[in-house]
Amino acid sequence: MLALTPGTLFLIAFIWRCSANSYGARRFTLFDDAMISMTYGRTLAAAGELVWFPGAARVQGITNPLWTLYMAALHLVGFEGSSAALAVSLTSACLLLGTALAIGDLAERCLAPRRAAKLVPLLAAGAVPFAYPLTYWSLRGMEVGVLAFALVILVRSLANVWGRTVRTEQAPGRAASIGVAATVCAAGVATRLDFAPLALVVVACAAWWAPDRVTRARVVGVVGGTTLASVAAVIGAQRWYYGEALPNTYRLKVEGFTVAERLERGTMVLGKLAPLAALTVLAVAVTVIAGSVLARRTCVVAALLLFTAAAYSTWVGGDAWEANLLLNRYVSVALPMAILVGTVAVGVAIDRVSNPSRRQVAVVATLLLGTAGAVGLVTNPFGYEAAPAVTTAAILAALVAVTAVVGAKNSGSHFARTATTALAAVMLLGTIGGGPLVSWLGRGAAYSEVDQMQSEYGLAMRRLTGADEVIGTVWAGAPAYYAERPMIDFLGKSDPVIADVEPRGPLHPGHNKWDHDYSIGELLPRVAIQIWATDLAALQMIGTNGYNFRCFALGTEIGGAYFRLGAGIREDELTICDGLPD
Repeated sequence: MLALTPGTLFLIAFIWRCSANSYGARRFTLFDDAMISMTYGRTLAAAGELVWFPGAARVQGITNPLWTLYMAALHLVGFEGSSAALAVSLTSACLLLGTALAIGDLAERCLAPRRAAKLVPLLAAGAVPFAYPLTYWSLRGMEVGVLAFALVILVRSLANVWGRTVRTEQAPGRAASIGVAATVCAAGVATRLDFAPLALVVVACAAWWAPDRVTRARVVGVVGGTTLASVAAVIGAQRWYYGEALPNTYRLKVEGFTVAERLERGTMVLGKLAPLAALTVLAVAVTVIAGSVLARRTCVVAALLLFTAAAYSTWVGGDAWEANLLLNRYVSVALPMAILVGTVAVGVAIDRVSNPSRRQVAVVATLLLGTAGAVGLVTNPFGYEAAPAVTTAAILAALVAVTAVVGAKNSGSHFARTATTALAAVMLLGTIGGGPLVSWLGRGAAYSEVDQMQSEYGLAMRRLTGADEVIGTVWAGAPAYYAERPMIDFLGKSDPVIADVEPRGPLHPGHNKWDHDYSIGELLPRVAIQIWATDLAALQMIGTNGYNFRCFALGTEIGGAYFRLGAGIREDELTICDGLPD
């Protein structure tokens, strides 16, 4: 618990800072995509339908059914708005702490009975909350924290299978562990379908290393069978309820793009992962050479999970939010695995090496500094920015140098071993998300101010429009949730018509398809909060359909939107904006 105290304080500080609201009273918020799930959940709780708003067509604009059902349960027991967002963030914080405890336990089991088995697990557990991309996506309301916890519990459960090499060494509770693993796989798949590839990697490894045929059959039949059955059940339920086997977002983000286009962007996105991938490969090599059977197998599985998540991210073309150094949601699910591999390798090495040689230091430095150059790869548009790469290289070079100097004094000194291990853990965290963490210290969480602003837009729409007036928007999460009005998503997350249009421009998942002729010209929302393209054609569509840009109070600030004025609009609260044409 002492090791988790700094991380717990960080999680609390993160949630609290995200609630700062420059537009008025403090409000807890979630990331825009998470607010779409919240809106679906609230509609289910209030109206009994898992759709975007009461009366909406059955379109699956979510990809996390079980997590959305949990959000619905929160609304059923009385949470709403800020309190519901806080409850989701606190739930994710608890899941992160549970993940940390499980990682610490795995590290201890991998290192026992080494001297490092007392120190390294504490650092492994304490490092998990500081894996910034994992913490960011989890506390901002995405299902990442659920999936990361499920993945760690799955590995921990099946380690009871591959931790023994012969039948006579049966681990106590192995049958129960297989049952837990099957339950976790079902929950993970129900949370998000793409948990299945990760689960099957763990199942395949457990079956390969099973000590006997009976155990292998149980792993494949019970855990693997449950995983595949869960995939079939989720797809079947979606087809029955929504009329489509896969979410609308699949068509929105994948259809219309070639495999080559997805792989090109997905490969560019992997640049941010390059230093961590290099460190993971090195750590696995150390563990395979000098670790126990359990350590070797567990670390190999953990590394495979990290690279499987990276491969999946590449296959789908990365995420929409790749404009900064933050690792995306797909990769972040497996970051606890990277922490496990890295810390176990340090624990193995610290007991075997009295002090690092120049060659060993050179290998580590070359791997990290060489791969740091890939961090500068950027997308939308494709290009290269030297500043992120140079900054990352400088941070890692300093960490390598300090760790090497301290490690050189490790002649059995408890202090030197402790300091070297701690510095190695910091180096690992630096490769995971050092840049975004430093940015958080200065400016807070990315997009949190935008989420607050969009919440205010939703509240303003509820105040300015009648209950049946339709609102069109680009940011579809917070405005829809707080407005409580029928909505039109200009980017088509909950609109199958937009999902079918031809994509425009280079791949930017979820942001390539729009049709203002349809969304504005045909559907005619009473208010358009934003339009996606500010080109002449989009503005002409606004102008020819009778919209007027008007300003209004947005909390303590001033906001604006396009209105079709008349009955159902509180015109007395609207003003012509200074300096802008009518």
